[in-house]
Amino acid sequence: MGVSRATFARVYESARRKIAKALVETREIKSVFGNASFDHSWFECLECNARFNIPEKRTEQKCPICKSDHIQSLKDQT
Repeated sequence: MGVSRATFARVYESARRKIAKALVETREIKSVFGNASFDHSWFECLECNARFNIPEKRTEQKCPICKSDHIQSLKDQT
């Protein structure tokens, strides 16, 4: 890769901390390279902007964070 082991360790640790913080604080993680796609079971809450999936076994379609029923499929946004 052309970088020292110490530099690689610093970059890796920085990325790990940013991803961990985003997951804990339910923040959006954006990928600069490549494309991501969601299957039909991923949704976004229109009230609190949380993104979540609903297992197919479950019949109730509400946001697990705010319990709102104002949700939309992320598949519809592409």
